[in-house]
Amino acid sequence: PFFAKGRRAVLLPEGLHGLTASERIDLASPDRVLIAPFLAACDEVTISTVRGEWPFLARLAIAGDSPGQQRLRPAIPFFAALAAEGRPPDVRRATVGSAIELALLGALALLGPMPAPVEGRTVDWALTATVLAADFLLSQASRLVAEYAPDLSWSFSDWLAELVTLRTARLATPPAAPASAVYASMLEFPARIGAVLGGGAPRTVRALRE
Repeated sequence: PFFAKGRRAVLLPEGLHGLTASERIDLASPDRVLIAPFLAACDEVTISTVRGEWPFLARLAIAGDSPGQQRLRPAIPFFAALAAEGRPPDVRRATVGSAIELALLGALALLGPMPAPVEGRTVDWALTATVLAADFLLSQASRLVAEYAPDLSWSFSDWLAELVTLRTARLATPPAAPASAVYASMLEFPARIGAVLGGGAPRTVRALRE
């Protein structure tokens, strides 16, 4: 899926609306007005972070949103958790939201089955490009956290380690972890860390984590 999207983004730059996931959520007008500026800030950080070296990833990351609907993206539970205790979310936390989304895009690049080697090629360019893109996205996500939210560095690195462990377990035969565990980890961290940054009470953090 990652390569299909990447190839279409390069070859069909005007057809990006078909690249995003089909899961969309309808947002009532008050909610849309509340969350739209935060998501726009996340997108701005994402674009400025990756467009210099991987410009097509910048377009891919934000493609397909319409004013009335939003993709089901990690920044949404992150934003909701920031506001769980009733405080207005700090827009500066968009940097953390962007880091989470960059990390997930990098992780998703490696979620599919590894392609079989192609005879006659000394370098498997498809696999090489996937690894390079994923490594770039993960490194940029880690850099954003280290520079702009250093107090989260340990939590963020633990989360990435958890994703790697679950991904490795999925590669076993038979898989040693269900696919749902990988996706649960992907959505659990934004909700939990958002509650922490929003000053949520321990019971709120636990509820969102569960």
